[in-house]
Parts: sequence; C-alpha cells; structure tokens
Amino acid sequence: RKNQVCQVFVRLRPMFEKENQQGEFESVSTFQEWGEVIVHSCLFQADLVRMYVQHSGFCFPRTFGPEASNEDVYAECGSSLVAHALSGQLSTIFMFGQTGSGKTYTMNTIIDMAAAEIFGSESVASAADRAEAGVRLRVFEIKGNKCVDLMSRARSELKLLESEDGRTNVVGAQETPVSSVEDLQRAVHEAFARRATASHGRNEESSRSHCICIVELPAVKGSLVLVDCAGTERRQDTDQHSAERTKESAEINSSLHALKECIRYRAKEQRQALQATKSGGDEERKQVHVPYRGSYLTRVLAESFTRAGSRLAAIGTVAPSATDVEHTLSTLRTLQLLMNETGSTDAPNFDQRVDLDPKLVQLWTARMKKGGSEGEASLRSANSTPCGSHRRIRSDAGRADADERT
Repeated sequence: RKNQVCQVFVRLRPMFEKENQQGEFESVSTFQEWGEVIVHSCLFQADLVRMYVQHSGFCFPRTFGPEASNEDVYAECGSSLVAHALSGQLSTIFMFGQTGSGKTYTMNTIIDMAAAEIFGSESVASAADRAEAGVRLRVFEIKGNKCVDLMSRARSELKLLESEDGRTNVVGAQETPVSSVEDLQRAVHEAFARRATASHGRNEESSRSHCICIVELPAVKGSLVLVDCAGTERRQDTDQHSAERTKESAEINSSLHALKECIRYRAKEQRQALQATKSGGDEERKQVHVPYRGSYLTRVLAESFTRAGSRLAAIGTVAPSATDVEHTLSTLRTLQLLMNETGSTDAPNFDQRVDLDPKLVQLWTARMKKGGSEGEASLRSANSTPCGSHRRIRSDAGRADADERT
C-alpha cells in the first residue's frame, strides 16, 4: 500500500522511565514486517461494570517500533525526499503527533542526517568550491496569528503579507548561508532552542508553536521544508491552563485540522492527475481546490500544496502508554485518512473485541493496589491467548499485504 502521493510513516517511541515508575504499561504493538500498528484499549461496557479490550489495527507502508534506529527511520522517511530536493524540486516533511511522543526528536534526527547528505552532494560541494552559498537556511515559528523569526536572537516578529496572486509571504525572515554540515546542524539547533514551549501534564517542554525549517538549495534550485507541528493535547492535559493557554490550544488544533485537509486534497488532486495520465488524458479532470487559506500555517506553506512536482511525507509519532491511547488513536486515524484512496474514512483496517473476566479484573486491581508488577503481569498473561489468536488471524493477511508492498 505504498502511496506515491503522500508518503505516510509511523514511529512508536519507547516507554520512558518516568512512565514505568508511575505504573503505566504499554498499550501499542507494532509489526514492522507487515506495517501494522495495533492499539489495545481497555474500556467499560454499557453497564460500567464489565470491561473489555478493543484491539484496533492500522496498516501503513512503513512502521517503526521502539527498537528502530535513527538511521533506519532516515533511510525510509528522509533520504528519498532529500534526494528529490537535490534534484531541483520541493520536498516537505510534516511531523504529527501528541506532545511528548517524539516529534521534535525525530525531526532533529532527520535534519542532522539530511545535512550530511546535502553537503555530500556534488552540486552543493561544487558551489562551495566556487565560494557560493550552496545552502541557505530560514527557521521561524507560527503561533496563532503571529510569526516569529527563530534565526534572530531577539525573536523578531515577522510580517505575513499577501501577494497579488493571493499567496502569503513571510517578510523579513533572516536567511543565513551555511557552508558545512556542522554549521547547518548548529544553526538549526540554536533556532529550535528559541522556540516557544510550556509545561503541562505530559511534557515539561511542550512545543506551543508550529516550527518551519526551510533549507534552500540555490545551486540546484530545490528546497527541503521540515514542519514540526505543535503537539495535540487532550482535555485533561489542559485542565490547569489559563484562558489564554486554552485559546492557544484551540488555535493549535484548528491549524492542524487545516493542514490535514490541505494534505488530503493535495493527494486527491495528484491521484486524479495520475489517473488522467494512465488513461491518456481522455477523461475530463475535475478541478480540486486545495484549501490552504484555512490557517496562517497552511497559507505560508501554500507552495508545498500547489507547486508541480512537489512531494509530501507525513511522519506520525505515537506514545506507547495506556494513558495516551486516545491521542494515539487520533494520530493513527489522521494518517489513515491521508492514506485512504478516497480520503473519506479514518476507520481502522480491523477491530477485535475481547471481553474480560470480571473476576480477573478484580484480582488484577487488587494486586495493582499493592504496588505492582504482579498485577500487570497477570493481566498480560490473561490477554496472551486472545492476542495470540489475533496475531494468528492476521498473519496471512499481513504477509499478503507485505508481499503487495514489496
């Protein structure tokens, strides 16, 4: 199920030591060979007494478990888009996920490895030999209706002006020439350090803005754009927020919705163009409007959705803890929507419900109250049979899907 229009990837981070100490446990499984992510949600039935486990499975072209290395992630997610930018085109990588799921960590990894690949290319190297600027960098953040230059130590505010063709341009952003891998990495990390953050229940340094990093390649007339989206939050994560912070969270979620819609409609537009090419252009193409005016974020990134030959990739990062199941499902449903051929459904690829024995739940609760790992082990042992059955049921379909992707 590899989608050439918008490449979609999922990365599951490992459990934090803090989460283990708080008694939380993993509720997400990944099967990298099949591209599957399975979320195990423990829910109450209608009587609010009996419980059951809902196994929701999502299939993607590529998934990465906690044991996946940064090199593996970059080879699959970033390398081809960097090569596309070095060929004179526009590549854009979006990072989705809840706060604390590893978005910024993954983006830093991609930037560090992309820097080495960019300066290792012949075109950029030859420009450096001629004392020309082979790479130029701009980094800024969008927070609500404000845009701030992160390359400036003073965090100067930038103006967003509309041109005659209706596009929004960022005016006054500092563009810094970089001449080496180390210069690019250092400049990006310093810019990220100036980003707006705040503390809440899930992350002590949660990003409160969308960060856009634009690497211009004048030597080849290409561009690489990396967008680290602000983390989504649940209602309970914002209980202690002020009115201003609550409004800020609403603006973040609204801009993320607009971004998802732009990616979805761009994918739909390119699918129609591909079908028209295969049919020889005989069929009449329907005009697809990409709604990039929905937020300041999408207006700034309008070229990524409208430029011919541009490529998009979306990387969703998810947390393994049972506490984060709600957000994990939300992230996976968003990516599923981007993957769907019609863009009209975000339903899981499969669901399985397993009822829990009330006596077992009582036993597990009693043991957990005593502190312990014994209770968690008991519940996992009880679920081993249905989960094992689930894996056997999915094995044939998973292998078939893997063969199709190959």
